[in-house]
Amino acid sequence: MGSDESILILERVKKYFPLSLGLRGKKLYVRAVDDVSLTIRKGETIALVGESGSGKTTLGRIIAGLLPPDEGRVIYRGIDLYNGNVLSKNKELRFKIQAIFQNPDTSLNPRMMIYDTLAEAIRVRNNGLTEEEVAEKAAVLLENVGLNLDHLTKYPHELSGGEKQRVAIARALAMNPEVLIADEIVSALDVSVRAQVLNVLIDVKDKYDLTIVFITHDMGLVWSISDKIAVMYLGRIVEYGDTESVFRRPLHPYTRMLLTSSPTASLIGYYRNDKYKARGEPPSPVNPPKGCRFNTRCPIARDKCFEEDPPLSELAKNRWVACHRALEEE
Repeated sequence: MGSDESILILERVKKYFPLSLGLRGKKLYVRAVDDVSLTIRKGETIALVGESGSGKTTLGRIIAGLLPPDEGRVIYRGIDLYNGNVLSKNKELRFKIQAIFQNPDTSLNPRMMIYDTLAEAIRVRNNGLTEEEVAEKAAVLLENVGLNLDHLTKYPHELSGGEKQRVAIARALAMNPEVLIADEIVSALDVSVRAQVLNVLIDVKDKYDLTIVFITHDMGLVWSISDKIAVMYLGRIVEYGDTESVFRRPLHPYTRMLLTSSPTASLIGYYRNDKYKARGEPPSPVNPPKGCRFNTRCPIARDKCFEEDPPLSELAKNRWVACHRALEEE
């Protein structure tokens, strides 16, 4: 579990991607992240959950310093990352927030042996090390992610998907980060391998005292790894709270839909209500509906839901929900 110390604070973050001009010359935007505020505490694992197009990956890239927001602030240990181009001036900040992506094939150089991949990161982070010290650190990193010395002399194409993802984790750890952004890191892996990689992530979190932002569309993965959940829909957080309480009593209809649609969540005895089976597709983020953004798919929507956009409000202790009818129906 996390401490009371806030390590990352997001304040009204927005990221819009411009499209070609629409009818009558009106400029259109994809509202990928639309007014998101969030506090992440040191040592906790928070899951960003939602369907494709919900904005979770864009938000993760903003947190990682890879994509500047159009509006809002991202504050790491009291420093506004995007104020005055701080990230380019302070390399230490880039070291402290690392990202692991869905497909390791696109992030590992196919022409470099695993040793060279790790050694490059180790040298960047630790100036003046001898080759012997670099090799020792590389061996320790591999051991900590469940690989052995034989892997050091292999190339990425000689490894399985799970092994490559472990190497990607080890390379991120070589930078000695405080925050790790894990973006759909097991979604491309076989089901039998997913649990192994998740266990590696849990182990290194404790060993390296990490704060983890775990991005996924699969609610079944969340309950075993996260302390808190932020559910995203069309660029906004619609529910936020402790994992256990969200799984046992989801308050937003969209969260109920995600849990009902997850075979794993149902199997372990958490929330399921066939009234909230998945229905329809998310509206376009270019032109979201008036009122509540979920109203086109919500089985309990009423007139107010089509007129007024519900704010994200604390409806129960440490439970934040953006829904007019969250406490009216279960």
